[in-house]
Amino acid sequence: MLTLFENDALRIRYAPGHTRTLFVSFTGVLHGMGGIALDEFAGSGRAHHCLFVSDLRRTWYNGTGLAEEICRIVRQKAKALGVRRIITIGNSMGGFGAILFARLLQADTAIAFTPQYSFDSRIVPGETRWSEYRESIATWEFPTALPLRARTRYYLFSGVDRMEMQHTELFPQAPNLALFLVGGGHTVAQAIKDSGCLGRVIRACIGLPMPIARLRVRQLLRPLVAIPVCSVP
Repeated sequence: MLTLFENDALRIRYAPGHTRTLFVSFTGVLHGMGGIALDEFAGSGRAHHCLFVSDLRRTWYNGTGLAEEICRIVRQKAKALGVRRIITIGNSMGGFGAILFARLLQADTAIAFTPQYSFDSRIVPGETRWSEYRESIATWEFPTALPLRARTRYYLFSGVDRMEMQHTELFPQAPNLALFLVGGGHTVAQAIKDSGCLGRVIRACIGLPMPIARLRVRQLLRPLVAIPVCSVP
């Protein structure tokens, strides 16, 4: 894996592929993907190009100039590779990033596992995790991951405990957003991996029309006693 950019605030790594799709994967607080190997999390099977973005200061992308730098590097690489679509994906803080940058990068699809709706305690006062990082954020350029982009398809996977649901319940219902609740807490991505269907879930999200993808993902997650929350009747 090649490091394209690194300073004290940001690291972006690249794994080559051979399709016209670019996965942009946003890492979590520990700069990983919830215990899942980076290339496996992107579901690429080493087929798709992948960029792995790490917010090293854990600012939820509110660092000065951070979002602009990420967009600049991703767009530059996408142009050089001649890609036709961008997929954003991430876990936890990275899930927030996947939703946020889907709009900023005009992504085709965003896949977010246990994303925070906001890391700003004024918006989600019950969020007490990772408070040491919140205190260092001086300016909230992105107090939430919204708004959604109308032309992007969003797939959100959330746990059902209180800490996760305080975020999940704030996301809007929208025809281009599919939300799935999976038993457990913050380790949804790991639980889906352990069930053996992570790659199939990701491939359904990026490869099928949204109504069919909803049904397929529901089938795949059934062994986890998943409760699909359909945003459209």
